[in-house]
Amino acid sequence: MSGNNELNQLQQQRQDLIEERERLEADLPRLENALEQAPTGWHLGNMVGSEESQAASDALSSVRARINSIDFNLREIDKSIAYLDSLAGADDRIALAIEQEKTAAVRIASITESLERVRGHLEQMRSNTEQSLQQAKDVEVAAAQEMARATASGDKKAAKAAQAKIDAASTAAKAARASAEANAPLVAALEEEAAGLAEQLAEAHQAEQAAQEEHRDATCIRLGAEWDRAAAALAKIGTQLVAQGMRDQLRGLKLPTFAPGSLTITVTDLSA
Repeated sequence: MSGNNELNQLQQQRQDLIEERERLEADLPRLENALEQAPTGWHLGNMVGSEESQAASDALSSVRARINSIDFNLREIDKSIAYLDSLAGADDRIALAIEQEKTAAVRIASITESLERVRGHLEQMRSNTEQSLQQAKDVEVAAAQEMARATASGDKKAAKAAQAKIDAASTAAKAARASAEANAPLVAALEEEAAGLAEQLAEAHQAEQAAQEEHRDATCIRLGAEWDRAAAALAKIGTQLVAQGMRDQLRGLKLPTFAPGSLTITVTDLSA
């Protein structure tokens, strides 16, 4: 049976069951009333049922059981319809997922490149600022040590030279701090840009993962249907083998199938 014919048949079965359930539900009040109005008898002072009340109770129970059975069958049919719809669209889903994977991969590469540039620029700016401040601090420490030695020795010339170094280092430190302060808005903007790019990158990875999962799911549905067709062909051959006396060789057979409502094929199925 082709997919379209099977789908049409299931949809017709579904409609027939819905109509039957509506008729049965519409008849419930009458059956409930019939049970209430059924005559009763008495035995040893106790009320007992009559043939009419038993018949009414059986009729009501039968209808309720049928409604429950219809509800179960409808759920199973809905699963089969959803499966066939998914199978029918599997190739389109795979093609779309592949395109989405490619788009996501390109986007990931582009965002990653941009993020690396921004982070690299940030790192360079921070490194330059830290290096300038550290160099000025090192010069200040060295000059202070020279000043201490010159003071201890009473060498005024050396003390003057050391003071000049201290002043120069102080000026350099102020310049480094001023540069860092001036660059603060740019650093903040770059940090914000980096955070935004990181968020975009996470979203792109999520989109890629979703496309990969869609690709995998659609592929599994298609391959599962191919497996079921192959399993049906093997089962047909297996039935012939059992008929020829090879049941023992197939007694360990457990062939799974994937369509909703289908069962594992065993040697018992081949003997039916």
